[in-house]
Amino acid sequence: MVELSVLAELKQQHTKEGLVGNINLSNLHDGFYPRCVEYISGIDCEAGKILFASVKRMRLSKISRLVIARVSVDDVDNLSPEEVLLYTALSEKVESFWSEF
Repeated sequence: MVELSVLAELKQQHTKEGLVGNINLSNLHDGFYPRCVEYISGIDCEAGKILFASVKRMRLSKISRLVIARVSVDDVDNLSPEEVLLYTALSEKVESFWSEF
């Protein structure tokens, strides 16, 4: 397999995230977030930083929709390990919020 540069991987991920729709998450390569954070912290490229922020924003938006719909984390495909933690924490907060009413 050909090794992609982080910037090329970010561009690919951004495109894939847009193609799969507003609910589905595209598949991430293993270690996507740590690799991107390391890359972004070591460059002086606003375009790369904006692209990474856009990918995170798209995925967070989809994750939020799934949490609000009360979809179990086990039923959501293509979550990274970092996103599983986020999903679980968001689910707990949403449940706590709605249980007060």
